[in-house]
Amino acid sequence: MADDSVYDEIAALAEDPGYGTARQMIVLGLGRSKDPRAVPLLVGLLGDEDVVAHAVMAFGRLEPSGVRPAVERLLDHPRSLVRREAKKALARLPA
Repeated sequence: MADDSVYDEIAALAEDPGYGTARQMIVLGLGRSKDPRAVPLLVGLLGDEDVVAHAVMAFGRLEPSGVRPAVERLLDHPRSLVRREAKKALARLPA
């Protein structure tokens, strides 16, 4: 994502499950966004199995407050990648 001038387009792509795993790098790119809408969008994507790991990685970059409980729930996720990324993100998130 070049900058937040294209946020609406990026958000629409990230939320469209029709693109499946092709959205992973777009979701990861939201971790560089300064747009305040990125955090709630990423929280919503934590329930999307195609991009959940990348949404957690984005939180590690953004370090937003208020998302710890949502990320903590992923410590028991069935996929080891998601568990590992949740642990890394929690180390960077504010308490």
